[in-house]
Amino acid sequence: MSDLTLIVHRGSHQIGGTCIELSRDGARIVLDCGLPLSGIENDDRAPGSDSPTLPVPGLFGEGPPVRGIFLSHAHPDHSGLIQKTLPSISVYSSRLCFKMMLAASIFANLPGVDKAREKPMKPGKPETIGPFRVTASPVDHSVPGACAFVIEAAGKRILYTGDLRFHGRKPGMRRAILDAGRERRFDLVITEGTSLSRPPTEESLSELDLEEKGVAMVRERTGLVVANFSPLNLDRLVSFLRISKKTGRTFVTDAYGAYVLMLAKSEDVRVPDPCRSRDIRILIPDGFWESRSGRAVRAHRSRMESGSIGFSEILDHPERFLVLWRPSMLGGLFGESLPKGTLCLRSLWKGYLETDAERRLAADFAAGGVEQRHLHASGHASREGLVRFLKELDARSVLVVHSERPEALGQEFGNLILAGDGIPITI
Repeated sequence: MSDLTLIVHRGSHQIGGTCIELSRDGARIVLDCGLPLSGIENDDRAPGSDSPTLPVPGLFGEGPPVRGIFLSHAHPDHSGLIQKTLPSISVYSSRLCFKMMLAASIFANLPGVDKAREKPMKPGKPETIGPFRVTASPVDHSVPGACAFVIEAAGKRILYTGDLRFHGRKPGMRRAILDAGRERRFDLVITEGTSLSRPPTEESLSELDLEEKGVAMVRERTGLVVANFSPLNLDRLVSFLRISKKTGRTFVTDAYGAYVLMLAKSEDVRVPDPCRSRDIRILIPDGFWESRSGRAVRAHRSRMESGSIGFSEILDHPERFLVLWRPSMLGGLFGESLPKGTLCLRSLWKGYLETDAERRLAADFAAGGVEQRHLHASGHASREGLVRFLKELDARSVLVVHSERPEALGQEFGNLILAGDGIPITI
């Protein structure tokens, strides 16, 4: 029986940009195809069209064929290079992942997947591609539709976690993976390790902690409150919707957030209909329906407008609303800054707030009487949660990717494998 070979093309010692190849008998599949975080900005803005590809034969150009690309989730550090891959390669993921990528392509100019390439996977139902048998298992992450993959080939069994956490609104999702590991022990777990380079003193909130803290912050305010987070973060959207209800405010989303809710609801996710809910209003700026984004979702115009609100109503009664907001909205409805007395809750990774543009924005806010506070729950497993999960799995070997310190689990796991970008590993 021939060997199974693994190559981490990128991600062995960095967060983001993940791309992993598995091969056997000349048949090859790829797990994720992402941009490094250095190529991605806050505010869901698109990476540049000159984003570099990777030297993976047959993925972006000539070379032995790649049988399929398996995307763990819709974030661009895992999917951002998908449009540069050869159009003949099928792309496998959950239906909800494809829909989130569609929303991001419409509203944030991020890469989507051509419909002809999409191969939607059902949880627990394996797909066979050459010698590979691949099964998707939903995981809790900061974007809906995220999956781990169980890959079976050459008598070996591998788990690729993608990005996951255990402190969101769906922590029970890990049970299916643990059950799969008990059914037959994994030979290798390829796990994300984002949190391994974080200082141990860094605050780690659960999504429920965030909701509780958010209620306390908003309750003490008498003016407008805005929340800055990616509309793709459905758990966060639900958290702020609940914060709004508990503090007697109406949650206001833009068309992007409304569309994400509509797509999620179409896949039977338990979220409110933004066009019908009494707790949600949709803020649609003048000229939106003539924009690229507006034209793409024009079929939903009457529904969205039935739940819409004007910006003047928000300004007349700012104490009644909590508004989904992003820096790109400045210069439009919100003018050059937010109204004086506004509380701006920045609900995203602190690294996104350390750019020169963000420092200028913070200075402008301070000068204009806008208070900015950080309120975030990570989309990634804590070190402690990850160790517990891996010990429960009890795989024969562990390989950490998506981390600046993959060696950090060496004390807990004597079976830890250290990879290097582009270096083949025989499993």
